Amino acid sequence: MAYRYTLSNGTIVNSYQDENNLTEKYNQLNSLYDFISLDEHTAFSEEFTHEYLNEKVIVGCLQREKYKTLANDIFASAHRLFCIESKTSFVYITGGYWNSTPSFLPEKAFVTSVTEHIAEDNRPTPTNYNKYKKYFFKLTSDLAKSEYNITLGDNTDEFICALVEGNTIKSVRKVEPDPDKGDAILENWEALYILNAKKTKNREYVAALTNSGYV
Repeated sequence: MAYRYTLSNGTIVNSYQDENNLTEKYNQLNSLYDFISLDEHTAFSEEFTHEYLNEKVIVGCLQREKYKTLANDIFASAHRLFCIESKTSFVYITGGYWNSTPSFLPEKAFVTSVTEHIAEDNRPTPTNYNKYKKYFFKLTSDLAKSEYNITLGDNTDEFICALVEGNTIKSVRKVEPDPDKGDAILENWEALYILNAKKTKNREYVAALTNSGYV
């Protein structure tokens, strides 16, 4: 999977699957962490300053098959976030969101997924790693611009990601597939949402998606 973040300060963060990038990032991370395995990562992001954790990070996309025991195998993707300066890390999974639109988002937002953050045994985490979550949601281009000053295309696979502490949005990002290589998760989000709705016995959200106007 290859995706791109645009942070609220305009920083663009790419992720890469190519062998040269994987090897480069592996070497960088392997000098800081003693548990890195190249064969369990499918992509790494560029290094960037995390808006909530306030330190430089690299995001690694994990081989889903190796982590399928998490959350009873009902999630779309798994990642490991490496906090470079503190030499800490944690895993997060992105799974379906089965609830009404939260109060901190516009009424017309359709939340497709939310993250769950997981500490790994004997591996230190940043102190506030589980104090926030990321909410991925669809929004019309007009509302994306007026509410968040984000240019979002209608009828695309582009999303807004909100970093939320409690009920307070701390930052927002635009998330989109890599323009050249695409992203299997983002480009198949409708099918994954429906599949996980059925797996979790939340079939009513299939109708909610159909009636949302975003498919």
